[in-house]
Amino acid sequence: MTTVFVTGGTGVLGRAAIPQLVASGFIVRALSRGEANDAAIRALGAEPVRADLFDPNSLRAAVASADAVLHLATRIPLSSKMRHRSAWVENDRIRAEGTRNLVDAAIDVGAGAFVYPSFAFSYPDCGDVWIDAASTPVDPIDILRSTIAAEREVARFAEGGGRGVSLRLGFLYGSDLPSTREQLQLARRGVSISAASPRRSPRRSGSAMPPRHSSRRSTALLPGFTTLSTTSLSAKNSSRPRSPRPRGGDESCHSRSG
Repeated sequence: MTTVFVTGGTGVLGRAAIPQLVASGFIVRALSRGEANDAAIRALGAEPVRADLFDPNSLRAAVASADAVLHLATRIPLSSKMRHRSAWVENDRIRAEGTRNLVDAAIDVGAGAFVYPSFAFSYPDCGDVWIDAASTPVDPIDILRSTIAAEREVARFAEGGGRGVSLRLGFLYGSDLPSTREQLQLARRGVSISAASPRRSPRRSGSAMPPRHSSRRSTALLPGFTTLSTTSLSAKNSSRPRSPRPRGGDESCHSRSG
């Protein structure tokens, strides 16, 4: 049976993804930082493994038996604190340094796949032009630079012969998410919260990338493990369909040739 190592197992995506992995027949081991995490992870059907994203030795030991890695760990601040740059420091470190350490461990133990949920709002404002992940260069705001750094680490894993997948997701919501409850409270007061700058938020928070329930988003993570391949692959999903040609809009929305 295939063994999957999961970080962020008790978070928004982890709580939805682990039961689906277990139901699909995978053996799931999840990073744990203490007894409370141990109990929550066991309740989801996985085996807790004590490790630290910033301790490379503990990570190698934790990932040792894994055929694949699902890196879901984040520390997204509450909507009311998103405007403060300092609120994103820990999340930046998890995405950049934590992903680098985890990729190193996955390469060392010979894991076959590495899946990372990135964020779709790293694209530039493209108006009504379909965004194509293959031809649209990213233009992240400051707080999203770390997720692009994490994507580069996933690409490095793929360059070593594994299957590296970065899925650029949109917003998440769920009845058990503090951020969702907070946003509903703000909405009742006529306030809309967006992590984007005012210049970009009208386009980036529009209908092109609607919120998805956390359980539905977690379903998108599973295909990365259904067929483990030794072929190098770096796949990036956009929330909008591909368009064969640019149709106006910002030139930065499409790579130039020549």
